[in-house]
Amino acid sequence: MDSIINKLARQYGADQNSVHLIGGFNKNVYQFTQNQQEYVLKCYKQNDVQKENVQDEVNTLELIKDAGVRTAEILRSVSGNKVEAIADNQKLFYAFAMDKIGGGPLTEWKKNPNWVLLWGKSMGQFHHLLAVKRTNENVVFPEWEEETLFEVISKEFDSELVQKWNWFMKQLQQLTKKEKEYGVIHHDLHHENIHLWREKMYLLDFGDVRYHWYIYDIAIAIYHAMQTVHSSERSKRFKEFSTRFIEGYRSEHPLTEHQIEQLPFFLC
Repeated sequence: MDSIINKLARQYGADQNSVHLIGGFNKNVYQFTQNQQEYVLKCYKQNDVQKENVQDEVNTLELIKDAGVRTAEILRSVSGNKVEAIADNQKLFYAFAMDKIGGGPLTEWKKNPNWVLLWGKSMGQFHHLLAVKRTNENVVFPEWEEETLFEVISKEFDSELVQKWNWFMKQLQQLTKKEKEYGVIHHDLHHENIHLWREKMYLLDFGDVRYHWYIYDIAIAIYHAMQTVHSSERSKRFKEFSTRFIEGYRSEHPLTEHQIEQLPFFLC
């Protein structure tokens, strides 16, 4: 695998011996330098994804950046390609590169209440900007119910869980899709996917972007933030975090009391 990564990195003019693994859910995200500038390389095996899927991810990132969201910029390869492919021992790999955002994730959000305000503000800005520019000829975001997990649950989970799941699905299907309540959401904007750099927030990882209720995006951020808090402090922190986050969110995008009343449902 190392030889593949080095070959791919050279397609982007990476400095010799600068490539190293930095993470990713599938351990497929690397960092390299080019002329003393830092970049991120995401690599996929063909048996995991098709080239079209990788191209879709690139197109989504470019659409979101073009909409005005602070995020990374795609780096073209030395051949001028946004997505590169390389074969090794009859195996095919795909990759794309982008500039590395400075700063770091909001893992220490508890140290500064203003960071929570900026986090909420960034999500509200994302919702506002994508409400204006939500698609182009290369990107069509899926609806909330277009999720492969939904098919798996009915087949592989026990009947009690499936019954609960069906109840939630029924409740969701009864919700209205008013323009100010429903639209394109990030779907995974937890503290690891938002970086603070020079007092500004930068959003990362748009692989799950889709149409959903805006309040659900807020619920995701709150849920993950509360997982970093000791259970004895969770009730207090929940109130503080939610209040500050929603204040920031409302500075960029409307949020009604009715939506806030739906928050417990999306958190349960």
